Amino acid sequence: MIFSALLLGYIPAIFFQEPEETELEVAQRKVVELEAELGPDHIDLAEHLDVVMWVYSQQGSLAKAAEACQRALSIREEALGSEHPEVGQSLRNLATILNSQNHFSEARPVRERVLKICEKVFGPEHENVAIVLVELGTLLRTLGHYSEALPLFERSLAITEKIYGQGHAKVANSLFALGEALDDAGHYFKARSKLELALEIVESSKEPLPGAVTMISFALAGVLKNQGAYAEARPLYEHVLGSREEELGHEHTFVAWTLNEFGEMLREQGLFDEAIPILERALEIDRKHFESDHPYLAESFFSLALMRTAQGNYPEAQTLFEQALEIRENVFGLEHPLVADVLHYLAVNYERQEKYDKALPLFDSSLEIREKILGSDHPDVAESLNIQAVVLYSDGKISEARIALERALKIQERALGSEHQRMIGSLEALATVLETQRDYAETRPVLERVLKICEQAFGPEHENVSVALLNLGTLLRTLGHYSEALPLFERSLAITEKIYGQGHAKVANSLFALGEALDDAGHYFKARSKLELALEIVESSKEPLPGAVTMISFALAGVLKNQGAYAEARPLYEHVLGSREEELGHEHTFVAWTLNEFGEMLQEQGLYVESQQMFQRALKIDKASFEGDHPYLAESLFSLALAHKAQADYSAARPLLEEALGIRENAFGPEHPLVADTLHHIGMCCENLGLYEEADVFFARALRIRESTLNPEHPDVAESLNIQALVFYYGGSFEKSRAAYKRALDIQEKSLGPNHQAVAETLHNYAKLCWRLDLIEDADDFFGRSLKVREKTLGSEHPSVAVSLSIRALILNLQGHNVKAQNFLERALRISENSLGKGHPIVAISFNNLAGFLAEQGSFEKARGLYHQALRTSLRELSLNLGGLTETDRFQMLRERGGPENLLLTVAALRGEIPPPSFHDLFREHPGD
Repeated sequence: MIFSALLLGYIPAIFFQEPEETELEVAQRKVVELEAELGPDHIDLAEHLDVVMWVYSQQGSLAKAAEACQRALSIREEALGSEHPEVGQSLRNLATILNSQNHFSEARPVRERVLKICEKVFGPEHENVAIVLVELGTLLRTLGHYSEALPLFERSLAITEKIYGQGHAKVANSLFALGEALDDAGHYFKARSKLELALEIVESSKEPLPGAVTMISFALAGVLKNQGAYAEARPLYEHVLGSREEELGHEHTFVAWTLNEFGEMLREQGLFDEAIPILERALEIDRKHFESDHPYLAESFFSLALMRTAQGNYPEAQTLFEQALEIRENVFGLEHPLVADVLHYLAVNYERQEKYDKALPLFDSSLEIREKILGSDHPDVAESLNIQAVVLYSDGKISEARIALERALKIQERALGSEHQRMIGSLEALATVLETQRDYAETRPVLERVLKICEQAFGPEHENVSVALLNLGTLLRTLGHYSEALPLFERSLAITEKIYGQGHAKVANSLFALGEALDDAGHYFKARSKLELALEIVESSKEPLPGAVTMISFALAGVLKNQGAYAEARPLYEHVLGSREEELGHEHTFVAWTLNEFGEMLQEQGLYVESQQMFQRALKIDKASFEGDHPYLAESLFSLALAHKAQADYSAARPLLEEALGIRENAFGPEHPLVADTLHHIGMCCENLGLYEEADVFFARALRIRESTLNPEHPDVAESLNIQALVFYYGGSFEKSRAAYKRALDIQEKSLGPNHQAVAETLHNYAKLCWRLDLIEDADDFFGRSLKVREKTLGSEHPSVAVSLSIRALILNLQGHNVKAQNFLERALRISENSLGKGHPIVAISFNNLAGFLAEQGSFEKARGLYHQALRTSLRELSLNLGGLTETDRFQMLRERGGPENLLLTVAALRGEIPPPSFHDLFREHPGD
């Protein structure tokens, strides 16, 4: 609050000693007599007019007091000249009355004239000049002209120190005045040092200085509050409040002033239960003492309005703000910092209600006043810029919001220092804007700085620290740095549990965040337990938590999908999809997100038609919602590409994957796990198209990214090791291939458990390597384990089960179990046709496998028909993919595929030009099996 009296009482009395009440009549009669005797303009009348002025002033008749003062001033100017010391005294009296009438703009030229007279009469370094400088500076503070006030206070201090020395009580008064002005101007560090020095002087002074310690302590508490040093400010506020209640009584206006300031600090700390009764008591006191248009009453309205906004009671807050605004505009004019404050927070009140059309013009008006009156580098200007940025962001003007926030931060750094807690809001808002612009690399240091400031300001176990940890951890997840994110989420959860207890909704939020991070890091069992606990908390919570069940259910479904627990995941996905369509509409981006995740699970189960429909719908939604370079669009492109890849349409899958790759590299950088995922699947497409050299490049880069960004035990690393093992195999490096498979299997069994489909795939591939190395017993063991896991996790009718059955039949044939082998091959063919359709290359392999077996048994006619069907299927695959290749790539694919595998073997067998191929010769490694 800017209304403060000079506290030490050393300024010469402006008025004469207070007369008895009857002196008014005596003075008025004396004026009448002297007018009759000496005339209306005689100098002797001025002294008695001063008495009349003083008595009227004491009675509250300020208009009559001003009239008497003006007349005394005119008489003295006429008799003594315009620059006489007594004229200066009359001008001081008039300025004081104008202040009391809240006519601050009219008082300014009067104060400036007093200063000019004092400088001329007493010289520029006289004590009276120091006094008048403080009076003019105080008026300028009241008018909000802080930058103009500061040099006056600094000059006054210099004069006083020169006259009295640095430890004198009058120097303390000048330090106090300068400290308050520095506080107003936002120079909190300088203000604190001045006020601490002033307090030190008055506390050690031997002369009585009534009220001095209390007033300086109150000002110092305000500076500490502005610095965010709440622990230091609180005992000062409590001391001041106690002193004023004891000295002035519990209903004094200075008590109300103290209550308002103390209550505002408690509100800033979030201690609403303590703050509310304090602020309400202040308003009650001020209503008893002041008329409805007094600025002290406006202060109480304003403080309580801030409290109501913080509570979410927006209608009551708006009424209180509007009452404060009307008073302040009437008292101070339309361009005062205190008016700007009300406009600012009234706009905040509208912004919290998402009424941006009402909020933005108020923010603009507040910012205009603050820049004009306070200067462009004041912390209050930064505050206006911050909130203006929030509204701009909400209105979709992201670049403009960023400019406003970056300017606000520069102002705050200059005024507050680089680690002040008032910067937290600016930094968090900037981080949000940067994330929206997908400048993730720039976002990280911003959020790291927020965490550091929170830890220093609030201590390592404060709720704000927990929130900062969550925000930073979420960014690290986005960047793919899962191992760095995990300890942040774990620490956040520990803090939240300590503050709220284990069953609180905020704990559920921390569990949810940790569960998602564990899922990213490949710790699916731990992720599942955290998410299930979070879901249990929110489902049993008595407070409304909109969207919480849906979001946690979605995350849990994803973990179940990663675990291969499809039967448990499906009803969760269906529930989430239905809820989001109902709550958000069928074309919302969250619906597309759900469709992609659900579709990926269906595809893993071999339900290709259902999954592709979901992917196509998701892509349509995202194309309508996002620009061409948005990560969400990349997700839909990626999912649809996998659907084409699963159906052997590699030429259609590859361009979709390459488009997704470009988006992900631009959004997340070239070393992100999502980039690795995309590279991996492009490599698989290239391999299936016979482009092995290209495939090796993509696979190698994917593995390097995964090993450098992920935990070495992450399942995605195992996936890349599987591909690396296959590359080694094709290159003839069988021992390297075996080591890669072994490492991949160890990772998967540890992270996924022994019954996951990814484990089955590695066992299958490892078994084929053992077969190639003539380790038949090992191959039989691995094939058998793979088949059991696939049947358990994917169901008995999944195409991967068909592949396992075919290979298992080969082993049985070698062991002489021909009937069982034929049953397995016939079952494999039936599963493949039913799940994939007759045009899929895996169906061609099944035809060939059964044909080779039958030919070996002498059933050439049956075999020939199967070879014919295999040929049609192979030609269909070629026609599907050759059109999307360059001429060179077409020849390479035909060269790789046209050897002793599908085409030439089946054609020759159909013509009878060569003996039918052996069943065992038909064993081929189908990429991705």
